[in-house]
Amino acid sequence: MTGISNMELNEIAQRYGAEHGFDKVTAKFGEIPEFKIRWLRMGTQIDFEVSDYLEDAPEEVVEDIMSVIYRRMSGDEADYSYATIEHLTSEKFRKVHAGTYFERRGMIPDDDGHIEELYHQLVDEGLLKEADIRFGWGRQLNMSNSGSVLFRTVAIDDHFRWVPDASLKMIVYAAARYVTEMTFSSHPENPRHLMAGYYQDYLRLKKDEVPQEFADMLLKEVA
Repeated sequence: MTGISNMELNEIAQRYGAEHGFDKVTAKFGEIPEFKIRWLRMGTQIDFEVSDYLEDAPEEVVEDIMSVIYRRMSGDEADYSYATIEHLTSEKFRKVHAGTYFERRGMIPDDDGHIEELYHQLVDEGLLKEADIRFGWGRQLNMSNSGSVLFRTVAIDDHFRWVPDASLKMIVYAAARYVTEMTFSSHPENPRHLMAGYYQDYLRLKKDEVPQEFADMLLKEVA
């Protein structure tokens, strides 16, 4: 497996930084729960903390990501190369790192398979397409559910463990659509509006099965 050391990462960041006027650059990998790159910039000095999900990435991918970051800082609407997108959206990348993401986010495994069972019911009903999604429960989420498009994981707030299946399926439907229909390069202005649309789609199909009060509650949180 190809690996990038902190020294190599630092060298890449410094090389591209010099091209954009930075004379003091440091970069290191960090155990960041989400896939992201953080930086602190002060004049011509910049310090990066890079998600360690990239430690096993090909060097050309890390170089491309650093190049894009610097170019965007300069106002260029740069986007990632085909090789970078292919790597980050590959099944191999997802399978290698999804478990780590799951643990770092404090997600609780769907041990009895209840969420997955509801998901497959929705697939069998023709409401969703079959996809490889990792389901679990989460605590103190900002919404009824949280998910990662990159790692194709879905966490549903464990307050909803005990709601009737007909209601829980509305959440599963919307969350599954979000993580499978969005892409790594998608940049929705307001993800909550997307979730609202998914909820409304479900109600058009299953309105009689979901209590109005429950539906109103979900729509309110994404308004």
